[in-house]
Amino acid sequence: MKDFEFECWETNYIKGRLERKRLKDPSDRTGWLRLAANRTASADAQDAVAQVYDELVTAEPALAEEHRASADTLREYAQGARDYAELALEQAGKL
Repeated sequence: MKDFEFECWETNYIKGRLERKRLKDPSDRTGWLRLAANRTASADAQDAVAQVYDELVTAEPALAEEHRASADTLREYAQGARDYAELALEQAGKL
C-alpha cells in the first residue's frame, strides 16, 4: 500500500505545482477560481475512491485493515485539497 499512497501524494504534488505554474499572475481572479475548482474536483474524486475502499472492507475481510488505511489516507488527501481550494477562493475574493 505504500506505493499507492506515494503515487497519490506524488500525483497531487505534481498537479498542484502545475496549477500554480499556470497561475503566473497572482492577481488573476479567474486563475484562482479555476485552481479552487480543480482542487475541489480532485477532492471529490479522492472521496469517491475512498468510498470504494470502504466497500471493499466488507467484500474482502482479509484485507480490511489495508482498505481502511487506504480510505483514511485518501480522505486526508481530499481534506487537504479542500483546504487548498478554500484558500484559493479566499484569494480570489480579495481581487
